[in-house]
Amino acid sequence: MDNILEYAVKYHAAGLNVFPVNHKDKSPLVKELKPLFTDRAPIEQVRRWFSNPEVKSIGTVCGKISGRLTVIDFDAPELYFKWKEVAADVMDLSLLPVQRTGRTGGGYQVFIRSFVEFRNKKLAWIHIEPTPKNPSGVIAGIETRGEGGYVVIPPSLHPSGNHYAWEPDSARKFYIVSNEIFETLINIARSFDELADTEEETRAFENAVKTQKPHTGEYSSAIQMFNETHDIRELLISYGYTVKGDKLCRPGKREHYSVQISDNKSYHHSNNDPLHNEHLRDCFDVYCHFEFNGDKKQAVKSISTPRRFSKKQR
Repeated sequence: MDNILEYAVKYHAAGLNVFPVNHKDKSPLVKELKPLFTDRAPIEQVRRWFSNPEVKSIGTVCGKISGRLTVIDFDAPELYFKWKEVAADVMDLSLLPVQRTGRTGGGYQVFIRSFVEFRNKKLAWIHIEPTPKNPSGVIAGIETRGEGGYVVIPPSLHPSGNHYAWEPDSARKFYIVSNEIFETLINIARSFDELADTEEETRAFENAVKTQKPHTGEYSSAIQMFNETHDIRELLISYGYTVKGDKLCRPGKREHYSVQISDNKSYHHSNNDPLHNEHLRDCFDVYCHFEFNGDKKQAVKSISTPRRFSKKQR
């Protein structure tokens, strides 16, 4: 294998905050990873890490500490080629480093520097054949690694036994692109989302957000406490809703999502959903409906003395 120390030193010189990675599971081989998101590892430390012959993989932190690096991760190779075809009209893609991951079946990662602070996000969900491990048949086909994330880079050894490798026609320098170009490249990736909301769904959800009203009256403090100590996704799942990407499907309907989650509240699009109306639902609304058929007084009494649920769990 190529000299891993030599590569690590070159990456460090290019402004990447590198660290050793376990080639068996891609986990960090450092005591604490969190400090590396804000503090740059000295070159002496990098040399010590990668002088160890047992180290076979290099990781780099993304975000500001590595020169404002964001990586677009294409888990589905076909989406990379679709993205590339459209993105070629936006900029000269040969200026961007692109690596082929070592995963069996392939995968691509595009490295971009910009002044847009971007975090780890799912950009596009796609449908696949359902399996026992993934009955929803949905995976994140495109996502990002940004502030708070990291990636493994060439010539690292992948758990599959293959190696990460830079694409032959891609750049080896990490250039900064304009904010406008960066946002356009991200939006092109988002355009392949197979679970994207329709215009009607988007309008309905935005209207619900604008018109939401807090609970008031004598029960408001108890309800507020309940909402702050429960997770609405977990609560809905406990009442028969199923996960589909970053959304949920109503009970008895696994094929199509109908529930959006935002700020620990849910919006239910389907008329056949028992929680459907034009407003957002909070954790108390969900609990009140399913446990007490909407009887607010009895629901408040239940959560007040004694508390039936532990924090963030039903």
